[in-house]
Amino acid sequence: MPFLTIISEGGETVTHELAGDTISVGRNDDNTLQLTDSSLSGSHAEFKARDVGYSLVDLDSTNGTFVDGDQITELALNDGARITFGSLEGVYTLEIPSEEGTVTAAAESGESPESDAEVPASEALAAEVGDTSYRPEDFTSISPFPKRTKKKDPVANVFLAIGGVGVLVSIILAVCAAIMKSS
Repeated sequence: MPFLTIISEGGETVTHELAGDTISVGRNDDNTLQLTDSSLSGSHAEFKARDVGYSLVDLDSTNGTFVDGDQITELALNDGARITFGSLEGVYTLEIPSEEGTVTAAAESGESPESDAEVPASEALAAEVGDTSYRPEDFTSISPFPKRTKKKDPVANVFLAIGGVGVLVSIILAVCAAIMKSS
């Protein structure tokens, strides 16, 4: 069975057994593997079963899915592949790195697990309940492209207003001249 070991910023690791045809990853609670990191999209990526192992598919996530440093849309995974979901890092392996802290993806989703894997301590799988939005307040984009913002130029706005008034005055003077000429 393949495994995904997630490495937290503090260096703690949690290993998840990948069991099933499709395993969804993201912040939403309907994902098979729910990860509450704010850099992940609600539905970030999916693992899809192959003859041997899994392929990984990015679901048009905001911060992207990377394998061994390269951004991917879909890729067949090799043993030892380093996966990055947003800013959360993990390692895909075909054999379990250690027995401690392992849980099957089926057990996380409430299905009956197909193996005797141990369930980790509750703090390793702590989930935060969302209020009304799928995008948390502390969501951070790690996109290398800056956010587009409209720059307000007060000097340009003054010239635009003066130009608009000038056009109106010209129209009024032309109408007045036409009225005086016809009388």
